[in-house]
Amino acid sequence: MFLDINKHNLQFQVQPAGEQDNKVINLAPVLHPPGTMQSWDFETRSQAIAPADTTGTTYDASTGEIVFTSKTSTSFQQTYTLTFKQESGQASITLVTNSALHDPATTEIELARGSHLTLQAEVASAEAVTHHAMFFKSIRTGKSFSNALYDSGSVLLTLTHQSKQIPDPRPGHDANATVNVFEYALEGKRLNRNLFIYLYDHPQEKFLMVLDRYSGYHLPGDEKAIKKLHFMSDLRVEFESARSNTRAYKHVILQSKLADIPAPEAINNNTALILNLSNSEHESEADSAPELPPGHSATARIKLPNGRDLSSVTVIHGVITLESAGNGMTVLGYALKAVTCTLSTVHADSEPPQAPGIRRQQSLGAGNIEFLEFPARTSPRIPAIRLNTCFARQLIESATPSLDPLFSKPLAAWTEPPLPADLAPHPWTCRVHTANTFVNCLSTCPGPSPITSTSNSNTRTHEHGCITCSIPAIPKPARCTG
Repeated sequence: MFLDINKHNLQFQVQPAGEQDNKVINLAPVLHPPGTMQSWDFETRSQAIAPADTTGTTYDASTGEIVFTSKTSTSFQQTYTLTFKQESGQASITLVTNSALHDPATTEIELARGSHLTLQAEVASAEAVTHHAMFFKSIRTGKSFSNALYDSGSVLLTLTHQSKQIPDPRPGHDANATVNVFEYALEGKRLNRNLFIYLYDHPQEKFLMVLDRYSGYHLPGDEKAIKKLHFMSDLRVEFESARSNTRAYKHVILQSKLADIPAPEAINNNTALILNLSNSEHESEADSAPELPPGHSATARIKLPNGRDLSSVTVIHGVITLESAGNGMTVLGYALKAVTCTLSTVHADSEPPQAPGIRRQQSLGAGNIEFLEFPARTSPRIPAIRLNTCFARQLIESATPSLDPLFSKPLAAWTEPPLPADLAPHPWTCRVHTANTFVNCLSTCPGPSPITSTSNSNTRTHEHGCITCSIPAIPKPARCTG
């Protein structure tokens, strides 16, 4: 049948979907009794480690390894704290922020609870000050930052104070003596990001702070206008800075070194090996970062004991928190989870290959429709291919006496009867020519036609008088067997 153009196209069988056995990894979280494994939950941060899932855990059959990916669900970053004190104890500043410092897209940070400016009453302004401006300058390098601290959406600073009594911080004074101070809350204020990083990177360095004081006023008779600012005074204070210890974080994938204890309670260099980093020392600063964003991932390839079914391995994953200590780093704690990965095989169906078949269906008023039908379980699904045409004869009969009847009917009249609803057809194009005009109509009849006589790699064309049919070739199946 159609031997000249369909040679080798019908000499095949189609393998149903699921023809190969698949190796899959089953994951089982390692659960610990409540109240145990506190060493795995530093600062209750183990909940910030996303549970392992099958999208991030796969099996590489070529190497016999598990490809394991660990992710964080929330960020890991420390609370940064800077303090500035004057030797005479007349003024001090504490700056606290939970903002991410290492995001280059940000230009400012927000100060958190605990941030405040403290001035002794004797240096605080007794004038009606409404606005402030703060200037910072490094005494050693001369690097300066104007409008260093400000309100959101402004370059100026508004401050409200609270009167307090605190122990006298001045050296040589009675330990029981107290002084009156004004404490100005800075929570919610904005700080230049580059300034904070500079201050944090230069501890034990002296800085000059200049606090300009302004008073707002209206011109006489112009009370509805925006207030003018009148410079009142400034306060100049030399501070020495200090900072909280710097932390760093390492996203790690670990495996126990103890053959009989896959999830040891005490995690250290002697009990657990880091698999995803070149430096396996837990205290090493290498491969660490000052902050880890949400969704941060780490990947390791883990060799299964024998690569056979039911082979399993327990993987420990999470984040190590480090802190600077003198000339090196020390481990503060671990935020970890563990999961057991087991290899198993999903067997394919044993259904034999199936060949396509030719179906015939009666269409009222149009004759018999014949089409090539492929098995429903073919993967990928191959649509039905029409084998005959039902309206070509009508076209020829209409055009035999004259072309006028051919063009007097609407284009919708020249269509093939539809295939069954469950079969998706290939479209094909029928072009009806005259010497001066042509009509292009798209039909829902796919596949090769018995009137086809020549072919190329993409289409098959038949010319009969004034009719040209251009039809797509039979698609090659994804897998063929002789």
